[in-house]
Amino acid sequence: LGRVAHQVAICMWGVEEVQMFAAIGMTARLLGSGSAEQGARRYRTARELQDLLVGAGLTNVETCELDVTAAYVDFEEFWRALGRQVGPAGAWLHGLDDHRRALAHDELHKQLGSPSGAFELHGRAYGARAAGAGGRTAVGDAADRRQA
Repeated sequence: LGRVAHQVAICMWGVEEVQMFAAIGMTARLLGSGSAEQGARRYRTARELQDLLVGAGLTNVETCELDVTAAYVDFEEFWRALGRQVGPAGAWLHGLDDHRRALAHDELHKQLGSPSGAFELHGRAYGARAAGAGGRTAVGDAADRRQA
């Protein structure tokens, strides 16, 4: 037999709190090519995640911040990763013609501080977890199993 934990957990990147997203967003605005994160800005703060879960009838909502760092050997490593077309930023880059992609390369390099070698980018994600309405938490279930 298995028991359901009756919990929901979600995690979303911040937007301005992620150096990569901020630099890509500024590059897109300066090129006049629209936003790389168009339509992807909901539920990007701890408060928005909390409101989402409470609005869904969940209880005991807890939120947290998760800080991360990504290291790159150089800007070209970062650029190649972006060129793999992952997420809204990769889709934005893929939608540019060759000329605008070259402009984006140079502007994004500038927005990231013109790194000439290894560099790091920092970011923050927001997480939240909650119990189902009237549900028991996984912690409570584990305590019950130990007592049995």
